Amino acid sequence: MNSYSIFKGIVFLFLALAGIPSNLAISVSYAIAIHSGKKIFPTDKIISLISIVNTIMLLTRGIPDTLFIFGVKDLFNSTGCKTIIYLSRLSRAMAIGLTCVLSCLQFATINPPSSKWAAWNARASKYLMSIVLAILVLNLLLCISSVVYSLPGSQYVNLTHNQFIFNLGYCKVFFPTKVEYHGHGLMLLARDVIFVVLMILASTAIIHLLYRHQKQMKKIHSSSSQATMPEMKAAKAVVTLVTLYAIFFGVENTIFLYTMLGNDVNVYLSDVRFLFSILYATVFPFIIIGTNYNVRKHLKCFTRENEADSRSDKDQTATSVSHDLPHLP
Repeated sequence: MNSYSIFKGIVFLFLALAGIPSNLAISVSYAIAIHSGKKIFPTDKIISLISIVNTIMLLTRGIPDTLFIFGVKDLFNSTGCKTIIYLSRLSRAMAIGLTCVLSCLQFATINPPSSKWAAWNARASKYLMSIVLAILVLNLLLCISSVVYSLPGSQYVNLTHNQFIFNLGYCKVFFPTKVEYHGHGLMLLARDVIFVVLMILASTAIIHLLYRHQKQMKKIHSSSSQATMPEMKAAKAVVTLVTLYAIFFGVENTIFLYTMLGNDVNVYLSDVRFLFSILYATVFPFIIIGTNYNVRKHLKCFTRENEADSRSDKDQTATSVSHDLPHLP
C-alpha cells in the first residue's frame, strides 16, 4: 500500500468516524424531545430525517470504501453489493431531496404571518410526511438500477466499453449498453439539478428576507413584523447548508458528467468526486449542532439525565454495601 492510499484511507475513515456519531447525536436529541412530549417543528423533523439518511450514507459509502482501501477484499457477495449500493444511492438522493424541502420550509417559516407564504407553510407542514413519502418513492424507483446492475468487485465482467461501468473496488455497477448508461446518468443528474435549483432559489429568497429584516429592525419594533432570533439563526444555518451543498454538488456532478461523456478520469479525480459525495454528510451535523439551540438543549438534558442516573446508581450501590457491612459491637 502506497502513501497516497494510506492518506486516502485515513481521510475517508476520519469523515466516517466524525460524521456517524454526530448525525446520530442529532437523531437522538429529537428522539429525546419526542419522548419527553416536547413540540417538534416541521423543520426539526426534516433535520432529524437528514441526519438519519446521512448516517446510512456514511455507513454504506464511507465505511466500505475505507475497508477496501486498507486491504479488506471481497466485502460483499452479489446480494450484499446490490443492497449496499442501493442504500448508498438512496440515502444520497434522500439527502438532496430533504435538504431541498428544508430550505423551502425555512423560507416559508421566516415569512411574516401576513405574507402569502404563511398559508403555504401551513399546508406544507400539514402534508409534510406525504411530501417526504413522495420523494422517497421517486428515489426508490430511480435507484432500482443499483439492484439490477450491481456485481461483486471480484466478479469478472467482459467489457467492450469500459466507460459503461462504475467500479467502486468492492462492488461494480455495470451497464450493458450505452443507452442504459447515459439514460440512467442523465435521469439522476436531472433529478439532482431540479432539487438543487429549488434549494438555491429558496436560499436566495431567505437571504433577501434576512436583508429586509435587518433593515426593518432599525425602523420597526413590532413583533408581528419580524421573525424571532432563533428563526433567523436557523435560516442562516440553512443558507450555509445549501451553499455548501451547491458547492459539493457542483464538484461531484461536474466530474460525474465528465466521466459519463466517455472521458478518461484518473484515480485522483475519482477520489475527489467520492470525497465530495460524502463530505456534506459529515459537515451537516456540526453546522446543525453549532447553530440549533434545541438540539444542544436536548443533548445537554440527555447528558444530565445520564449523569444523574449514574450518581443514583452509585448512591444505591453505596447504600447497599453499607447495609451489608457487619455492625461493630
